[in-house]
Amino acid sequence: MISKIRSQDLSKRSGKLTLSELAKIIGVSRSTISNAYNRPDQLSKELREHIIESATSLGYTGPSAAGRMLRTGNAQAIGLIFYERFHLIFEDEQAREILKGITEVLEDNGVSLLMIPNMSTPNKNNQALSALVDSFILFSGYQPEQSPLVETIKSRGLPIAAIDHKFNSIANVGIDDYRAAKRIADKVGKLGHQQVVVVAMAFSPDASRSFVGKERYIKAKPRTSVTRMQGYMDGFEQCNVHPDIYETAAIDSSGFDGQSEQLEAIAEQILRERPHATAIVCMSDYLALAVLQAAKHLTLRVPEDLSIVGFDGIPSAIKAKPSLTTLIQPMQEKGRVVANMMLGKLPKQDTQLETQWYSGSSLAPPKTS
Repeated sequence: MISKIRSQDLSKRSGKLTLSELAKIIGVSRSTISNAYNRPDQLSKELREHIIESATSLGYTGPSAAGRMLRTGNAQAIGLIFYERFHLIFEDEQAREILKGITEVLEDNGVSLLMIPNMSTPNKNNQALSALVDSFILFSGYQPEQSPLVETIKSRGLPIAAIDHKFNSIANVGIDDYRAAKRIADKVGKLGHQQVVVVAMAFSPDASRSFVGKERYIKAKPRTSVTRMQGYMDGFEQCNVHPDIYETAAIDSSGFDGQSEQLEAIAEQILRERPHATAIVCMSDYLALAVLQAAKHLTLRVPEDLSIVGFDGIPSAIKAKPSLTTLIQPMQEKGRVVANMMLGKLPKQDTQLETQWYSGSSLAPPKTS
């Protein structure tokens, strides 16, 4: 019966079969077809298998995802907005670890991850406005509070959580950046270092690669780099240390997409301009690795001539020679926590995770003359 109707009906049409057409051809109701795909427990095993096999033979691949969302209000997908071009997520060690944590949770719960371009793409915020998702994860700390992208996702009225950046009315999963930075400063200061340079991430979008004064970060709007800088300065002040501050541009802290040579040139410039520095404290491991390479170019021994401390605990920092002393962030755990928030398994509230000090080989007391 199916093959006869198939030859008659399909010869008169083109395109995908509708649910109504499929029901007519197979000889069952629309609701029975729908149950076969969406509520299999409502049918006997034999009937469901018959419907699926028949539908497949007719070229029907299943209900529309958009239609299912309209009916159920659930897309079974979470949108991830990354702070850079998506191909770079596979070069950024931090992002990869966070992504591992997110996908681990979503996979266990049968939920998909939809990666949505940020405002650096030609189509701007259109994807965020039309994406078929149940919630958003905003891993885009460079976005200002009033950016069109943030305003767009807020306008959707869906649950939102951010990673490593505090937006108003959006839950954030991160660490206590102030306390972590202060801990680093305390360890460096108590070792006896007096000539210290802090290599900072950008305090604002208009950052220039140069040494800056305290007023630069004091006047800046709150963001991760500003909070860390406050922690460094308060920690060093307690040790009676007055570090110089070098502010990098926004992209400099990443170290991917061909930035390594540029970072090493910046690091070499810092070391040439501050030849008496005994310790360089960096806001990211990528910056610290660049300083390590620059020190080698200038034949400085680490840690005998120069101590270097990073921040993040990325694998390449731990594997470096000498290994970097750094503060390890729980990247995968951040991903797991934010994913569980979006699934409704954890409260949607600001959450700070603990960091871990890593004693590498790049930190030692300064040489005595």
